[in-house]
Amino acid sequence: FFFCGGQTRQGLGTALMQHLLTLAQTQQLAQLSADVSLAAQPFFARHGFALLEHRMPVRAGVAIPNALMRKQLLGTACHALDSQRAGHVHNVRHTVHHPDDQEGSATMTTTLRPLGRSPLQVSPLCFGGNVFGWTADEATSFSLLDAWLDAGMNFVDTADVYSRWAPGHQGGESESVIGKWLRKSGKRHQLVLATKVGKDMGDCKVGLRPQYIREAVDASLQRLQTDYIDLYQSHDDDPSVPLEDVMGTFGELIQQGKVRAVGASNYSAARLAQALQTSEKHRLARYESLQPLYNLYDRAVFEAELQPLCVQNNVGVINFYSLAAGFLTGKYRTAADAS
Repeated sequence: FFFCGGQTRQGLGTALMQHLLTLAQTQQLAQLSADVSLAAQPFFARHGFALLEHRMPVRAGVAIPNALMRKQLLGTACHALDSQRAGHVHNVRHTVHHPDDQEGSATMTTTLRPLGRSPLQVSPLCFGGNVFGWTADEATSFSLLDAWLDAGMNFVDTADVYSRWAPGHQGGESESVIGKWLRKSGKRHQLVLATKVGKDMGDCKVGLRPQYIREAVDASLQRLQTDYIDLYQSHDDDPSVPLEDVMGTFGELIQQGKVRAVGASNYSAARLAQALQTSEKHRLARYESLQPLYNLYDRAVFEAELQPLCVQNNVGVINFYSLAAGFLTGKYRTAADAS
């Protein structure tokens, strides 16, 4: 979701930053991913937020007319992603004191938000960790994570499969970097840590079979060098496994103290509804969050089907590709820009 660096396109930065800030402050977003570069940080710092930009590859040749892009960014109201209704957001103040602060100096304070019905209290911004060990080396990753906490944020999301797509990688690189940082920094108690299971890790390590979930969570815990995961998410749906088996296994992990809450990613509305119904019927652990594709360009699926379901069932939402893999910043204007 986030990357450090780059430059904001002329004429886009101020209006977009103000729009994102309004969403974060007035519509109780559980997560706001913003891809507007380091130039945006002073703006948001004045309001208690911090931003990092995330560069992701996009398909060459994808184009949106400039007028349409401006309309999407500046003229169209964005629905709030967090399913917490007005009055249901807990005003938990999270204050960070930097070790170098002098007496009387300013500190960063952030209002935390509940994620679904879980016990998790998360910052309005979440740092997506697929860059760790990939486009951000270990030293850079450590600096980014330290800066993230210093800015008052507490939410970091990763997955076991990050970054298996990179040449020479096998998956687990992001979790391993986070684990090394946790061991070195001793800041586990300051962090709400989310990771995922289910994407293909090779050697038949894929899906949501109960035995594989048990093996995968132990492997993630080892890489992360922690004894619990705050939010453990199904990275993909697995229709080949009965939902009662999936949710029952997640419940076991919660009872064992390995996981605090569970969430889903890349679920259709029909399957998410079925999973929630299964949990209620059999009194099993339930998905407390959904991580769908959603941004000001890719809106239709989430707004038509998933958003009403999440609001009705009090499921928190933490979207990915919030600025269409960086495209809505305006940095990809020709096919050559994507190379």
